[in-house]
Parts: sequence; C-alpha cells; structure tokens
Amino acid sequence: MVHPPRRITVLEVLRLSTGYLEEKGIESPRLTAEILLAHLLDCQRIDIYLWFDRPMEEHELATMRRYLRCRTDGIPVDYIIRKAEFYGLSLLVDPRVMIPRPETEVLVEKVLGLVEECTDGPNGREGFLFLDLGTGSGAISLAILNQLPGSHAVATDISLGALRVACANALALELSYRFRPILGDLYQPIRGHGRFDLIVSNPPYVSDGEIDSLP
Repeated sequence: MVHPPRRITVLEVLRLSTGYLEEKGIESPRLTAEILLAHLLDCQRIDIYLWFDRPMEEHELATMRRYLRCRTDGIPVDYIIRKAEFYGLSLLVDPRVMIPRPETEVLVEKVLGLVEECTDGPNGREGFLFLDLGTGSGAISLAILNQLPGSHAVATDISLGALRVACANALALELSYRFRPILGDLYQPIRGHGRFDLIVSNPPYVSDGEIDSLP
C-alpha cells in the first residue's frame, strides 16, 4: 500500500521561513515569519504555536512562498499583508500611502492632551473640529476621532489614491460620518472653509538616523 507523502506542518513552515529570511539578511526574521504566517492563516501569532502540527495546504505554501519573495525583494511587511496597527486601530495600507510610524502615536497623544486641557469635559468636546493636512492613510485623523466621539475631521491630501485608502479605513472603522476627505494640496482646497479648533499634520520626513545613509 502506497502512503501519501507527509504534508509539512505549520511549525515547520515557520522554522524554514525564519531560516530563509535570516539567510537573506532580513531584520527580525522570526517576527517577520510569524506575522506573515499568521496573516496567511487568519489567526493571531500565538495561534501558530497552538496549531503547530496542523498540515499546510499546497495553496497556502504557494502563498507563503510569494510573501517571502516579496519581503526579500524589499517590500515592507505591512504592504505585503495590507495592514498596519496604529493607536489600537487596524488600518489598510498599500503603496498609495506611507506606513504609519509608531512614533507618530506621540502626535496623537499630544493632540488628545491639548483637547483635554482646552475643553471643559466631554460636553465641551462635542463638535470639536480639526484639520489634518496630508492625511495619507487617515491614521492620525481616525485615531483622534476614535478617542473623541464628539469630534469631526476635515482631511486633505494631494493624492486621490491616498484619500481612497483613508476613506476605506474610515468606513471600516465606522467613522466615515465624521471624516470629511478633500482632494488638494495642504490648505489650498479648504480656503474659505472657516475656522478649525486644531490643525494637525505629519508630512513625510527623513529621520536623523537615516540622513547619513542617503545617497
């Protein structure tokens, strides 16, 4: 009697993927492999270890190979899985937008602190209107809206593709009714709009640690 070949398991795929990424010089190879594999299996990273002996299907292996090729070609993990975590929110990201940086959460904290100082309790924040210049994925606006239920945002971006991503995120988070996207460069499309309680912006920048490595 001929037995079918043994299928490779989840844990074996994790081990082989980690080794491959390490060999290719990818930073944090184990973490990267865990994130990609968890996304593929639609589970949390911890579940990988609970499902360690689950056999992988051939189509799953093919997808994992594609993920690994993308990563070794220099594509960021967040673009591969089309998702980024920011201030407790899960956001759609793709090459139309910049990936939100973790340090940008400090800006959100500062805004929330200013609102706390300048308003008189939750009732004073009702109708709070702010402007987000260069919104990109909408990360900053949506994080603030999520924390301030009575607030509203006007968000501009020069890229139609970026605004489409931001709108998709607002819709997915059920915040679209308080998020108004406007196509245009910085202040240009909102001239004559009226007053805002606050203006926020976090345009693309090069960090101090990256300057020396630029050509």
